[in-house]
Amino acid sequence: MNYLVVGGDSTIGKNFHLENIQYSIATTRKKNERNKIFFDLEGGLLSSELLKKIDVAIICCGITSISECEKYSDKTSSLNVKKTIDLIKFLKNNNVFIVYLSSNAVFDGQKRVTNELFQTNPTCQYGLQKAAVENIIRSSNELRSSVAIIRLTKVLWRENTFISSGVETLRSGSKVIALSDLMISPISMPYALSGIKKIADKQRPGIFHLSNEVELSYFELLSKVSRRLKLNSQMVIANLVESNNQSIIFRPLLPSLGMMQTTADYDLRPETLEGVIKYLAGGSEN
Repeated sequence: MNYLVVGGDSTIGKNFHLENIQYSIATTRKKNERNKIFFDLEGGLLSSELLKKIDVAIICCGITSISECEKYSDKTSSLNVKKTIDLIKFLKNNNVFIVYLSSNAVFDGQKRVTNELFQTNPTCQYGLQKAAVENIIRSSNELRSSVAIIRLTKVLWRENTFISSGVETLRSGSKVIALSDLMISPISMPYALSGIKKIADKQRPGIFHLSNEVELSYFELLSKVSRRLKLNSQMVIANLVESNNQSIIFRPLLPSLGMMQTTADYDLRPETLEGVIKYLAGGSEN
């Protein structure tokens, strides 16, 4: 199976490419980067000759900053919706199966999302743009049979996450302030990559979810990781969003996603909290 990772500069894209480097080609927005091909979603085409070698394209590109999408909705929508759909159509017309990475932000997070067919109801621009792409794919006879949509909850990479910086601060003997009223359903990078690959390899269209089995706050997660590492969890100080003078646009109470169809089709089950903690603390979740 040969993959094209569109968005090889993104955290997920970079890691997927490295995990499957013998069978993948990654795009980059950085000119003259070795072992990657230049591609800019804003203006550029992929070579049809290149696509003859590709079975599946993983779309990881676009603007993922929730605040940027909110502030510059017209600009980000042009890239995240119009240009992305143009890319998906181009890939489909070149006989490439597409995996489109979406988000739990297509829901408001106030109700339990029990399955993959739950009605979307985004409340932020980023979620609205992801939902718009999903709706275009699902309503198009041309695209529906050639795209797998994967919605992910919060993906944590051990080498670049609030947890790693928090752990370093605790090790230095300093306190860490963490939000106790901002909920996530964390999944580890290895779990996300494994799920994406499994879905990509089967080339089965539809909507699929990758999620943890529980929700917890940033404060709770950092406290649990610090205890696993035998650090002083009393140095993790709970704080509220309002008290911290932060403007949080997407604040789900129930960010996890039901995986009924994904489990039935792929035997992929929600990641356990224990698996995530083990990964973040330096071990493997497998």
